[in-house]
Amino acid sequence: MAKRFFAKKTVCAHGHKHDSAAEAKRCLTLHLMFSAREISDLEVHPRFDFIINGEPVKMGNGHKAGWVLDFSYRDGAHWVAEDVKSRAKWMDNRELALKRALFRHLYPGWKLKEVRP
Repeated sequence: MAKRFFAKKTVCAHGHKHDSAAEAKRCLTLHLMFSAREISDLEVHPRFDFIINGEPVKMGNGHKAGWVLDFSYRDGAHWVAEDVKSRAKWMDNRELALKRALFRHLYPGWKLKEVRP
C-alpha cells in the first residue's frame, strides 16, 4: 500500500489557518497584491453553494453541496476563485473533477484558477 502524504496545517502571517504551507504562502502573496491594489475584494476560504433551479443541491445527509475554495478576489473586471493543490490532487481526484465541472457550470462569470506549488 502506498504511503499517503498529508500537508501540514499552517497559519499564515494574517492569522488564517491553511491546509498547507504552499496555501499560506499564496495567502501572503494575495494580501500583498491586495495592499498594492492589484486585486480587490479578497476573501479567504469563500464558500460557493451549488444551486440548481433556485434550489440548493443537497447530499444524502441533508447538507448543502458546495465547494470551499482557498481564495476569491476581483482582478480588474474578472472574478477569480483559486484553489492551491498539489499536482497529484488535481489529477487523481474524481470528486474534485465533479466539483470543477459543477463550479464552471453554475458560476460561469468566475475564472477557476488552479494554483500548484
